Amino acid sequence: MKILTLNVYMKPEIGANFFAEERAYKICNVLKDKKHPHNKKWDIVLIQEAWTVGVRKIFKNCGYKTAVDIGKGAWRATGIMRHRRGGFRPRPGRHGNELNVDSGLLILTNLSVDEKYRYEFKNEGKITNIFSDGEAIANKSVYLIRIQLDENRKFWVANTHLIANYCDETEGDDCVSYEVVRTKQMYEMKNFFNKIAGDDPIVFGGDINSGEHPNSKELSWRMLPLIFPGYKQAPHDQLSIQTSSSENTFKEGQKDGGKLDHIFASPHFDISDGELAFDAVFESQSGKRLNYSDHYGWSSVVKLRD
Repeated sequence: MKILTLNVYMKPEIGANFFAEERAYKICNVLKDKKHPHNKKWDIVLIQEAWTVGVRKIFKNCGYKTAVDIGKGAWRATGIMRHRRGGFRPRPGRHGNELNVDSGLLILTNLSVDEKYRYEFKNEGKITNIFSDGEAIANKSVYLIRIQLDENRKFWVANTHLIANYCDETEGDDCVSYEVVRTKQMYEMKNFFNKIAGDDPIVFGGDINSGEHPNSKELSWRMLPLIFPGYKQAPHDQLSIQTSSSENTFKEGQKDGGKLDHIFASPHFDISDGELAFDAVFESQSGKRLNYSDHYGWSSVVKLRD
């Protein structure tokens, strides 16, 4: 099975033009058209930063039969909650789908999905930084779905977007790396996997906001192999392969961020054919050269072992 992770960069910012809707349709056209030169025939697509209902609606019509969209509270798997009239029951969802500026996550697939969950991280951004980084506004989460291949073969797929590192945008004591928070989010994610999936096969991907490049390697990346022992990525050059690149049209003047977008597979899988995706440039309606997003996508092939 071929899996893609892509941070689509659909920020709803006032006074700035990120060409969000136009780029959403461009990405969607690639996903729909199996003969498009940028289409790699992905079985599962993990999307991050689909922040608005409008762009989510576009991505839900990109040729995949299932779009997993789980609204805030719909599957809050933080343990059983005490009901006000006594007893215990799971917390009910407030609405079915995500609204504006929720988790921004979405999963597209043609495979059969028989279970789906969402966990919202307890560790999050500083409320005092709400105007400088906005992390406290977003409901950073992880989606977890179970794919049914046949009667005997099932596995789990997770999509996440961990808190970002803002040290490149500030200086001195104002630097906010959030590396401790990001590490705690990884622990939360692993505990969530243990609770829902147990020892079943799992593939997880998304924008981890850390990596092996010197500009992105910090505490959470060093801790990841300890939190997820035995999980592997497809082989790749750890320095030259970058999903957050200064060559991206949205990253002009910034330094390389390295490979922040990853796909990891538990020891139940062989994982191979790692490659960049959506790293090409297209011409916008106004004649401007644009990348599909400020991040390139990352694609891998996973094979469930017998």
